[in-house]
Amino acid sequence: MVGCGPLPEGSSAEKSSGTVSPSAKVTPILDDKNAVEALVPFSGGRIELTLSSGISYTLEIPGAALISDEKVTMTPITRIDGMGLPDGLIGGVQLEPDGLQLSIPATLTISVPKGYDPQRMIGIGYKGAGQDLQMEFAVGDGKSITLPIFSFSGHGAASGTAKEVADSHIAIPKTGLFTEKFEEEKKVCFAGDQTDKACKPLAKLLSDYFENYLKPGFRDAIKNKKEKAIDALIAEELAWAQIVSLLSFNTRMVSGYDFASLIEAGFGYDRWGLEVNFDIDAERCVQENDVTLAKLMFVRLHDLSLLAEPEDRYDVSNPQTWAKFEKCMRYRVEVVSSMEWKWGDGVTVFMIVKGRMLFRLKNMQYDSFEGKGDLYYEAFSAIFSGKAEELNQYCSIEASASKGTMEGLLTLGPPKQWIKVKAIGPDGTEILIPKFVTIPGREGDLDPQIYIFPQNMRQNLPKWKCANVTVPAASQMPLWWTGFYTLHEPQYLTLSEFGDAFLVNGFTTSHLERREADFQRQYDKSLADATVHEEFSLSIRSAPGAKD
Repeated sequence: MVGCGPLPEGSSAEKSSGTVSPSAKVTPILDDKNAVEALVPFSGGRIELTLSSGISYTLEIPGAALISDEKVTMTPITRIDGMGLPDGLIGGVQLEPDGLQLSIPATLTISVPKGYDPQRMIGIGYKGAGQDLQMEFAVGDGKSITLPIFSFSGHGAASGTAKEVADSHIAIPKTGLFTEKFEEEKKVCFAGDQTDKACKPLAKLLSDYFENYLKPGFRDAIKNKKEKAIDALIAEELAWAQIVSLLSFNTRMVSGYDFASLIEAGFGYDRWGLEVNFDIDAERCVQENDVTLAKLMFVRLHDLSLLAEPEDRYDVSNPQTWAKFEKCMRYRVEVVSSMEWKWGDGVTVFMIVKGRMLFRLKNMQYDSFEGKGDLYYEAFSAIFSGKAEELNQYCSIEASASKGTMEGLLTLGPPKQWIKVKAIGPDGTEILIPKFVTIPGREGDLDPQIYIFPQNMRQNLPKWKCANVTVPAASQMPLWWTGFYTLHEPQYLTLSEFGDAFLVNGFTTSHLERREADFQRQYDKSLADATVHEEFSLSIRSAPGAKD
């Protein structure tokens, strides 16, 4: 027996008026104590749970279904009050985060050791806390039930006769593929033990849906570059292919219908649509300075990699494809360091150093950016005081042409912090040493971490002009780089790319998605014969298409 339900969100069937018959809000009763939680990576994963009743649930999430690592919770549903079916729920789970859309359908399998009547089984689903209860596609053999999952909410199966379902609060789709006619022909097919004769009308409905709706829809949307329509059609084609597979029509011939070829043709349209939409997003990203489109481009690239043929020019590793994605993902980072040295009791030195780098993705990696740029003194001045105060009348800075370079690395990964941990020192006593560790509870997050490596500023001094006086201290003036390293030594890490580099963290991926972020902080340190104070700022701005 197979139970049917709606197409994924965003499909044309869903957008049509009168998609489903009216449904009431129901109340799911959840078994919170048996809920399971897991961090599912972008590469996919499996979540399982078994109840004392023997019923078990397995959620298979394929690779690239999620756009990033996601913490997923699966909670068993004990019953659904208000559904209106005498036999009630066979089994079901609530998946969270509620409303999470999957790029590729997941699969929920419900094992029911005690069995159920497959002729009375229907798939069901609801949104949120019990809104929009309606039929969903499901296939079962009396011992297990399988449902394709396109978005997270409540999903499961219930038992009831056709009349009981019609009289219940479960909405039945009225348009698109899942019509009442589809439901009737499906029952005929399975009541006849899926013989060729019994299943031929159902096969015709599925074939006609592909030939008369999906195929011409793709051709029109691709020809006219209708991005939203292409996305909706891809979702519908994947749903159609999933249903054909669950019905096993792709592995056996129904007279006059070759569904294996139709599925392959459908995947071809999916690839074509993804390629067109990728190019649309690449152009928009640069024209509209909208780096948020990079996430969508990223998903399209990985969907293409799953559907790719060897000759596909949109393979992820294709340099031309990568160049379009990389061009969208550029960021400009600007650094300003205003520093004040108080040296002894006779000299105060002020300096402002600025740097600017363009960050570009590194070596076809999605989570690592390299930056290169200039570093220069915007201002440098000194005030003499105490016994040296009269030097203010004779000396001035003639030029400040000192210039250096700056490199940087921006990585995406779990946010980290410095902590003090206990250790045993050389003399056997207990000491505290710094350790760089991932923040607890944030292991699955992807936050930007920026490493700055200033160079070539160490030997550069401003040029002095002093009238008829010798200034022995001039050659020993404290430099910006000395102060920078002194202040930030606790935040320095040794990287294979640069050596010692200053870490700036405290950003989140939402900053990058909002196209800009700012970091400001003050630093102070006292030395044996001097004090140094810095006002440091760093800004990130999206710069799609920028060259420097």
